[in-house]
Amino acid sequence: MVYLLLIFLLLNTIICLMKILINQIRKEKNMTLNALSSLSGVSTRLIQNYNKGDVDPTLSKLIKIAKALNVSVVDLYAE
Repeated sequence: MVYLLLIFLLLNTIICLMKILINQIRKEKNMTLNALSSLSGVSTRLIQNYNKGDVDPTLSKLIKIAKALNVSVVDLYAE
């Protein structure tokens, strides 16, 4: 049971860091939310919800966002 809790906390931390990195990379590239949305096919509202922590991104959405940012999904975890 303790291991499950630790895994949950680790995954939650990774997701939080990933959201921060998406925003950081987007800003470094001088890209607006609307531009990221247009390039990725992920709605602006959904990206905003990711940033606020209301929703966790799915892998398919992460792949689309990473492609639009011209980075790999691994970069979103490891930057």
